[in-house]
Amino acid sequence: KACDFFPAVSCTPNLKLLNVTKCVGLSAHFLQAVGSHCPRLQVLQANHFKHFEDFCLITISKGCPHLRQLHLRDSTLISDQAIIAVCKGFSHLEDLDISGCTGLRAATLIDGVARFAGRIQRLGVSGFRVLSEAAVRALVLGCRELRDIDMSFAAGAPRGALRLIGQHMPQLRSLNISGMSESVTEDTLLGIALGCPQLETLDASFTGHISVSTIQEIAHMCNQLKTVDFMGCCHLTDEQLWEIFQTCPRLTSVSSMKFDLMNGMSNNPYI
Repeated sequence: KACDFFPAVSCTPNLKLLNVTKCVGLSAHFLQAVGSHCPRLQVLQANHFKHFEDFCLITISKGCPHLRQLHLRDSTLISDQAIIAVCKGFSHLEDLDISGCTGLRAATLIDGVARFAGRIQRLGVSGFRVLSEAAVRALVLGCRELRDIDMSFAAGAPRGALRLIGQHMPQLRSLNISGMSESVTEDTLLGIALGCPQLETLDASFTGHISVSTIQEIAHMCNQLKTVDFMGCCHLTDEQLWEIFQTCPRLTSVSSMKFDLMNGMSNNPYI
């Protein structure tokens, strides 16, 4: 029970950062106690924490009003209602990662993140199973301060839905759409590049064939790029890669290789 941990946790009221990623020995009641006695908590990283349940998350949302970063990657037991409560309770929330949280639906993004977390700057929804067009629209219109989005291997977004990113998010700095082959087209990528000229990181790996000319156009429109990943999408020659280097002098990382995904070469962690 949470009360069993109250004496220990109450000794650290100034706690600001707690990382319990992969701590299999801890229970949800411990985090509930943290939520009750650590009001100054700003960063909570509980990735791959299999025991994270709604009751402790709701307690944290009420007891830690200054939380800015919340990482719950692969917390499969939490529900839409808990995340919506979090978004309502944390007015200072800037960084939310709910990647791989298989119990969540599009309502989390529409009724929670987009509606109440307007100050959020980084959002992780990798592996999200129901990234509908309505959810994408709600995010791009409701989260005007978003700088970094990871929606890699998310499913459900129809072709064309991601164009909304290019139409409404000129402030975007980092975008990961790896593995979204059913949602990404070359026109989609060009629309994003045109509307997001400040992009510094773009991961479009494993999204199907992307022509070299499209990659070159992206490089010209987003000359602030530092990291690009087109793994599994195309081959680049010496001359073509050299042109990209010249266009984007800030590049520090480039990945590009084409192979047959039907032969088992897949990078999807959610399969």
